[in-house]
Amino acid sequence: MRITVLGVVEAFDDTGTPLPLPAGNATVLLLALAVSAGRPVPSGRLADLLWGAAPPATAGNAVQVYVRRLRRRLGDDAVVTAADGYALGPAVEVDLPHVEALVAEAARARRTGDADRAAGLLAAALERWPGPLGGVHGDAPWLLAERSRLEAAREQAVLDRLDALVAAGRPGEALPDLLPLAAAHPLDERLQSLLVLALAGAGRRDEALAAYRRVRSALRDELGLDPGDLLENAHAAALQAPVGGRPAGRGSVPSPMHPIVGREDDLDAVRDLLLGDARLVTVTGPGGVGKTRLALALAAQLARSFDDGAVWVPLSELADPTGVPAAIGSALGLWDVGPDALDVVVAHLRDQHLLLVVDNVEHLPAATPVVTGLLAACEGLRCLVTSRTVLRVHGEHQHALAPLAVADDVLGPAERLFWSRVRAVRSDLPADPGPHRPAVRDICRSLDGLPLALELAAARTAVLPLASIAAQLRAAPADLQATGAAADPADRHRSLRDLVRWSTDLLPEQDRRLLGRLSVFRGGCTLDAASAVGDHDGSFGGRVVDIVAELRDASLVTLDGQDPPRLRMLVMIRECAQDLLPSQDRGPLQRAHARHVADALAATRDDRPRHIASVAQARAGAAELDNLRAALAAARDAGDTPLLADLVAALAPVGDVSGRAGEVVGWLDVVDAAPGRAALPAARSCDLHLWRSRLARDVGAAGRGLESARAALAAARGSGDPERVVMARILVAYWLAYAGDPQALVHETAVAAHLGTAAGPGSGMLLGLLGMVALQRGAHDTAAERLQQALVLMRDLDEVLHEATVVGWLSEVLLLRGRGPEAVALLAPWDFAALADVAPHLVAYPLGNRVTAALLTGDITRAAADLPLALDLAERGEDVVLRLDVVRAVVAVAAGAGAWADALHLLAGFARHAEPLRAALEASSGELVVAGIADRAAAELPGPVADAARRAGAAADLTTLWRTARRVVREHLAPVAPSH
Repeated sequence: MRITVLGVVEAFDDTGTPLPLPAGNATVLLLALAVSAGRPVPSGRLADLLWGAAPPATAGNAVQVYVRRLRRRLGDDAVVTAADGYALGPAVEVDLPHVEALVAEAARARRTGDADRAAGLLAAALERWPGPLGGVHGDAPWLLAERSRLEAAREQAVLDRLDALVAAGRPGEALPDLLPLAAAHPLDERLQSLLVLALAGAGRRDEALAAYRRVRSALRDELGLDPGDLLENAHAAALQAPVGGRPAGRGSVPSPMHPIVGREDDLDAVRDLLLGDARLVTVTGPGGVGKTRLALALAAQLARSFDDGAVWVPLSELADPTGVPAAIGSALGLWDVGPDALDVVVAHLRDQHLLLVVDNVEHLPAATPVVTGLLAACEGLRCLVTSRTVLRVHGEHQHALAPLAVADDVLGPAERLFWSRVRAVRSDLPADPGPHRPAVRDICRSLDGLPLALELAAARTAVLPLASIAAQLRAAPADLQATGAAADPADRHRSLRDLVRWSTDLLPEQDRRLLGRLSVFRGGCTLDAASAVGDHDGSFGGRVVDIVAELRDASLVTLDGQDPPRLRMLVMIRECAQDLLPSQDRGPLQRAHARHVADALAATRDDRPRHIASVAQARAGAAELDNLRAALAAARDAGDTPLLADLVAALAPVGDVSGRAGEVVGWLDVVDAAPGRAALPAARSCDLHLWRSRLARDVGAAGRGLESARAALAAARGSGDPERVVMARILVAYWLAYAGDPQALVHETAVAAHLGTAAGPGSGMLLGLLGMVALQRGAHDTAAERLQQALVLMRDLDEVLHEATVVGWLSEVLLLRGRGPEAVALLAPWDFAALADVAPHLVAYPLGNRVTAALLTGDITRAAADLPLALDLAERGEDVVLRLDVVRAVVAVAAGAGAWADALHLLAGFARHAEPLRAALEASSGELVVAGIADRAAAELPGPVADAARRAGAAADLTTLWRTARRVVREHLAPVAPSH
């Protein structure tokens, strides 16, 4: 097996087939093992490397998880257990030690005067050293330090190779690399002396002497220094060199002021095209995405791969399309081309092997036939073109450049670019954003990772704090203005609005009109949605998809790889596109958008009960959440209560499974206060009451649960819909059982009788809800029977989300009946983490029960593995009962560790916040977990200490209580791996 850690981190099996690497910290752990030179790394040291001075409580467990992930992807022999830690297997070959050995051998060859061998060894080392250690993975201090050390070594190896080539009498091989390096570092005496020697050795004495004079003047003017011995010796050698050879006689490639950041994959992809079969490559993308910067970097990198180098042809300032051939001639150094400019350029290039880079073609369509004509006439020519639109010519290879990614848990490419530019204007700031990370991430997300936008925002940090910039950008990102002169050829626009206007002005009228209409969408849309809303009045004659294709070719919209594909628009493009929308069109467009969103989400409901979200419904709702919120606001502002009610009914299932109960209840309040609420159809009124009743407990409003359930039942009967009647009666039964009212049994029996005769896809879910009602009133045998029947029905339907919920309820019953091992066996096979992103709220409950089961059966290993995720999921949602159940589990953790003061503190806080929800919490097996802990704690602690702990807990708000629970888990729960 072979692993590369220099540049792109990759793994290959013995046949050379790439192996998939896990994301995140697992790959950083692989890097830590790779740089250890085969020596084992202790687990504690790995935790320090991954998390620094403050590793999480579960660090040891996490290290084991990452090792397992690596073994699953790379094979069991890839990472071996050694001493108290881990090491890479003996059969694993890593590029880093091989490269370092080549560099060391080259140094020995240079010391013995074997410059030819040294140059070959260094070339081999640099070929396997394409970029920094770990590529874009990780930003831990140790990795940054090691990366910095190796980058310095790599720069030294580059210079040593050039030095060896010149010393070996091969200056022509050194010059393609030396020329751009020397131009980028005009005051580096070693580089400049090498350049002088190479030019002189290649027979270009005049250029060598000119280079010497240039650096001598720069040293004197900028540093007040005279040239050192290296440069003077090179000058003396140049004076004695013979005159000969041919001067380059061609244009140069400008050097950007800043290095390119986060474009490693794009550079590799376009480089492979140009060095492969592609003769014409067009780099496309929206304005400001960095096309020019990428082309500049490629031109500098590829100049040495072409016998006659690379030539840069900027067209951004050219207004006359007939001047394109002359502009190319000028870039080639052909100053007097006359009226037959194209013929002169063809004659000049016909026998050359050259890369022609033509920048900003989109606004001069006449440039396209010039480029294709040159390619047809000049066999050795390759062209790299940047354009916001594709050229649509035969033989064109396209590479679409996307904005830089914004990462969640590390510094992604967008954050790295932004912070590097911030430090260019704020040298007092450290290399790592540290406490500024949240604001940096907010800014990068507000600007969609668009490089030019990030640079404009970074320039403002000279006068504004990051938090202020983030707040301004959330309000109006497109109003971001440049604060100073453009820094390089890529920075031509003074604001983001200028940037977008430059693109939209090139569009036909109907394309501009549709772009304005598409700006109504948030978070993207399907092509069907774009057609339905964009052409809601039929004014496009059904041509929306064709126009979308044109907008995509113009880099103003993108289509992702989903099924079906979603059309997306950058935030600032959408904001500027709203300016293209006539004011009289806004109201009808927003209503069409809102109606489409409501109808589309209603159509995702299958034949399960409409008040229980399916996986498909949850995912569809999550994908359309931004559109749904925009539609809700538009319906509210328009005073369209029926439409608003339809949209809230579409939002409710999404909020139910994702833990957004508070948001749903807030919109239910808006509907209740809206004009015309009483006139809503009985079926829709029933739905709204049902959702308020279902979500009442989650938001700590249990007092409204029974009231809403009864209102739903009355409306359901008025609607004549049996399904709604059944759901309403289940909720009435639940809330009566919650209150201890024996009338619960009446409704429960009626629903059970109905389900006994009704059959359908929803029967299992409704039976599960009925089992939950029996559990609430303490009828454990009935609850167990119904829940087991529900599981059989639901498994036949593969309804995994709600099956997980029913498994949670059934495990609760088993625990309350003292059958802990059965509960453990029931819950053990579930991978709740895999479902967490789809339905965090539904998953948190059974996961919390698995923690409870583990604590009751003494399986601390299982609790240690599950409790951190249970805390995260409970915190993500708004279910107060769920949060308090997790707090109660943490009480057991504190008691098990002998932290009696923490246990009393948490118990007192639990009692304070649980009182309004006592009925729901007393039905929980969590009571068994903390039984007797208060008495044992009081016995262990001195009276004043126990009293102080109780007082502090009783005074703690829910946020403080939650913070204490997290601390207890971090300090006292051993971070060990699960046992199964």
